[in-house]
Parts: sequence; structure tokens; C-alpha cells
Amino acid sequence: MSAAGANGSAGRPEGVVPDLNAISHDSSVLTGTLISLNALPQGEDAHFDAVSLLLYAHDQLAGQKTVMGAAIINGLRQSGNAVRLHIARIVAGYESLVTKAGVKRGTRYGPDKSRWRAHAEEALRRIF
Repeated sequence: MSAAGANGSAGRPEGVVPDLNAISHDSSVLTGTLISLNALPQGEDAHFDAVSLLLYAHDQLAGQKTVMGAAIINGLRQSGNAVRLHIARIVAGYESLVTKAGVKRGTRYGPDKSRWRAHAEEALRRIF
């Protein structure tokens, strides 16, 4: 990765969000859509940043406001993220950014619109 890509600037004006299509991939699956990432976030909060980007991609590209936990984990794995954590453990501590509805395998996750979008866009900027 170039120095510009490593620091997130890449010659973009301040505040401009990179195109989500540049890092996401939409695959048709029997049960609907599997969205994965072509580039993974790095750093301390990489797992949650990846979840944020997947929720953002589902919202922006597929029009899905909430996503099943299994679809998020499948998207992480398809992205090359060797996640071995349950989705609830990944989002623990970020309850102010993510909403959760349902129980067990039926749990759906979605963004808390008040602060989540800014977090997801910042994670997207850090990749580029």
C-alpha cells in the first residue's frame, strides 16, 4: 500500500468519502445477497470496522436496514477475515452505534443512525 493509502488521504479532499463500490463485492446467493469486502480495515477495532462497513454496504447497496448476524459473519469470512467470534461479541461495547433485535439465530443488526454513519464513513476513509 502506498504512503497515501496508508494514511487514508490518497489525494482526496478532506471530508470526501470514497466510493463504497471500490471495496465491496455483491454476490448473489440462494438466500439473497452476500456482500463482502475487497479490502479489510486494519488496527485495534478492525473487526467492528469491518462489521460497520458491511452494514453500511447492505444499507447503501442492497437497501437493507437490518442484517442477520449470520449474513454479517458470512460476509466477514468471504472477505478473508478469519473471524472466530460471535457477532454479538464483536459489537459488544458499540451498542451506541448498532441496534440489535431478535434472539439467537434470528438476531438482526442494524445501524443506529445517529452516530453510526460517521463511524462507517471514517472506517472507509482509513482503508484508502
